[in-house]
Amino acid sequence: MKEIGGGSTELSWCTICQYITPFAIILGASVGLMFATGNGDIVTDAIDRVINTIENSEIFDPFTGGSVPHWPADGNGLRVTIINALSDEWHTDFALATADWSMGQPDAVEIIEERGFYDSDCEAPEGKVMVCNGDYGDSKWRGVNELILNNRGQILSSTAKMNEYYLGGMGNGAWQYTMCHELGHALGLGHTDEVFDNPDLGNCMDYTNNLNANKHPDQSNYETLVSIYGTLSGGQRLRERKLGNDIFQSKSLLRTQLDSSVSSPADVLVLDSSTSDHNLHLASKHLRRRDPKDKNAPLENEDTTEDGVENAVDIVSDHVRHNKKEAVNALLQRVQDNHSDHQNLSIGEIHEDGWKLVHRKHHGEEHEADLGKGYKVRVQLFLVHGEN
Repeated sequence: MKEIGGGSTELSWCTICQYITPFAIILGASVGLMFATGNGDIVTDAIDRVINTIENSEIFDPFTGGSVPHWPADGNGLRVTIINALSDEWHTDFALATADWSMGQPDAVEIIEERGFYDSDCEAPEGKVMVCNGDYGDSKWRGVNELILNNRGQILSSTAKMNEYYLGGMGNGAWQYTMCHELGHALGLGHTDEVFDNPDLGNCMDYTNNLNANKHPDQSNYETLVSIYGTLSGGQRLRERKLGNDIFQSKSLLRTQLDSSVSSPADVLVLDSSTSDHNLHLASKHLRRRDPKDKNAPLENEDTTEDGVENAVDIVSDHVRHNKKEAVNALLQRVQDNHSDHQNLSIGEIHEDGWKLVHRKHHGEEHEADLGKGYKVRVQLFLVHGEN
């Protein structure tokens, strides 16, 4: 102890150790005794709870920043087909979202739109994304993305669904934000931030209460895509520049209407008469075109690399797809019916139904299950938030 000025004292490290050492010995002996008497689980369970609390806290989040599966990458950008299986009132949100994601600078993504039939129970084929909507009831999720992964952990297909049970009563900002968010996951992006109440980042991969200010991608999203997939090659970029004016005009019109004070997405279905349906969907088709002399011809360079070598696309058997459908239904039913028990799972824990909890953060969760033959399914859930 060292005397200070008016008689107060300051503890030295030696003195502090004299207090700490006996406490450490007693604590260590107590823990050892618990293990010796077969009660060690109490200690390990307490440690697991502390670790789980830290992992899901505001100060540590290993998920943020893109630790989600990606499509196979060769450094020349991502080329992906997205099938529109949405009902009519969603087409404008879909067109704007695909335009947003395909027109980044730097440009890493080429999106080819295929118009499908409306199907609330949609299932994406190999090598493609399918987007659909429906009233899925009080499911506890507003949006869901289902990924089939190959034996290398890469995305083989992605199915995105929007739940109108919650979205139906929300404004157009919620529709556009959710569409942009789920397509971002389908492209292989994680969240940029997972706290609702902190300052907005201004992009749709940010969890936020201010949907109208965060319903489009931003520069950080485009740069992340480039870091994953690289930029599009010269030929694609040249065709993009030639069609750029029409694309940006269409996107500008869409944004003007969607960012205005309309009451619901259904109010913005019709653009002004100077904008054709061709221009509406041009942005998502601009890099792949069919031979104008043959409407049944395949898309230019479809299923080939830049060198003309055919890409090997994994074909998922009906048996694996059946396993996937049953597994996803079981997970979603559990989330809906027994959410309190569901919340007790720890990160990395495998539920008795075979699903492993990969990540949980506030109102987002990610689960993964084996399908057999090297395939896995991963489900990303955008859970309801606030009063929704």
